[in-house]
Amino acid sequence: MTWRTRYLRRAQAKSSERSFHCAGSGGLRCPSEVLALRWSDIAWDRGWFTVRASKTAHCDKAERIVPLFHELLTELNALFTLVEPGISVSADAYVVQRFRDKQQNLRTRLNRIADVAGVERWPKPFMALRASRRTELERSGRQPNHVLNAWFGHTAKIADEHYLTVTEVDFDVASGSVVPFVVPSVGNKEPPRGFTELQKPNKNRVMIASVGFPMGTKIHPT
Repeated sequence: MTWRTRYLRRAQAKSSERSFHCAGSGGLRCPSEVLALRWSDIAWDRGWFTVRASKTAHCDKAERIVPLFHELLTELNALFTLVEPGISVSADAYVVQRFRDKQQNLRTRLNRIADVAGVERWPKPFMALRASRRTELERSGRQPNHVLNAWFGHTAKIADEHYLTVTEVDFDVASGSVVPFVVPSVGNKEPPRGFTELQKPNKNRVMIASVGFPMGTKIHPT
């Protein structure tokens, strides 16, 4: 089970934390893009939603369209049932109602989830969630690179330098120890052998899994 999956499964235990799926499954920047999402931004019948991207607004890219990935759609549907937009709250209400006070710290909450889930705290957990999702979709090979860049709101250069990572599965496939595996971009299937991502993304873009090593072991590339 991956680091990201363990994070999100624990977050799923509380309805108020389902917002983390926007970063982990939708690839949104957190907190800016997650907190800006409104129910009216979701085109349920079209299978996509509009992301308001303040970070890239200066590049004339203030908005982008992102698909309703199956994992994210499941969580949004569950949250929609609880919140009842258009009935209990405005149809234009923010999807995430908590953490709107600048004094509230999302990272603190996510770190607590990490502790309970039994995974290592990362210095940049929201970027780690986004990077993990980007790498997962890249490995699936279902969409060309330029499409993924458009969905995530960054360039190929940025993706290569800061988001795409190497996992132990890549080494296993290359050595023939496991059959080539395509990580599903939809559904709830688990990655093979229950590998857990441990090494944080860095300038070398290496994320080593724990298979064959004690839990918590970090391997630094040379």
